[in-house]
Amino acid sequence: MTKLTQERLRELFAYDADTGEFISVCPIKGRAVGEVVGSTNKRGHVNNISGITGVSFSKSRKLWVASLKIGTKSKNLGGFSTKGEAAFARFSAEVDAGWPTGSSAHDYLLSNKFLIDGKYMQTKIGICGGACSGKTTVYSLISKTLQPNVVLKYADMIYKAMPGEKKRGFMCEYGDLAKKYYSDSIFRDIFAESVLMSNSPHIICDDIRTPEEVVTAKRLGFTVIYIDCPDESRSERSDMLGYAFMPEHNSESSVLEAGRMADYTICNSGSLDELEFMTEELVERITS
Repeated sequence: MTKLTQERLRELFAYDADTGEFISVCPIKGRAVGEVVGSTNKRGHVNNISGITGVSFSKSRKLWVASLKIGTKSKNLGGFSTKGEAAFARFSAEVDAGWPTGSSAHDYLLSNKFLIDGKYMQTKIGICGGACSGKTTVYSLISKTLQPNVVLKYADMIYKAMPGEKKRGFMCEYGDLAKKYYSDSIFRDIFAESVLMSNSPHIICDDIRTPEEVVTAKRLGFTVIYIDCPDESRSERSDMLGYAFMPEHNSESSVLEAGRMADYTICNSGSLDELEFMTEELVERITS
């Protein structure tokens, strides 16, 4: 067997730094000059690591990169945090180019239930509850089942403003000031824009606290789950995590009202195993 060296690779393929793709520069095993390595060759094989023609993972950028080649021109469709988003970008470009369905991107989206009747489907789950009620734990449990996913928060803007560890007092004061000097809906507006811009097949929001946030989430197609947890348990968890427990703050006082508007309720007063069982059962019901 001939040893494959870097010199030999350079003879066979050219690397496109923008798309992260290797392009054949000489005919080899049924692949014509100019074809993207990893695209379906004449034998119907897809060789790249993603299994999707025109979708590859860029280690340097730490993103999934999508591209589409028409003739000798390769169009960079952008970098994405998830393989599903990159596959959808590739499939959308194929549709715009008038290509027939049945590509590896199309098949990937179908097999993962991202495409149903030709429409791109997103599972959107919102988690509502007070501080230290178990929202992050429930997100982690949901995340195991719904892959790939992206978590979007109403408080993303606040998190970005914090240079280090999370400080609940700062978050509350920052939120109040932003609403005072801009608008009461500033966080909901930014959240809605982020959701509408996301191509992720699964979107999870784990910081719903107010009735207005529930309304916004539902208008965007979210199913809302309320985490009901006793104040005593929440206070104990706050102490363990070093957080200030502030049940008197406006965001906490509105949680109960928001919870009454949720689609489902999980009672988080037992063990982690019980919480995991209830969460898995609920996710199956939502996605079935």
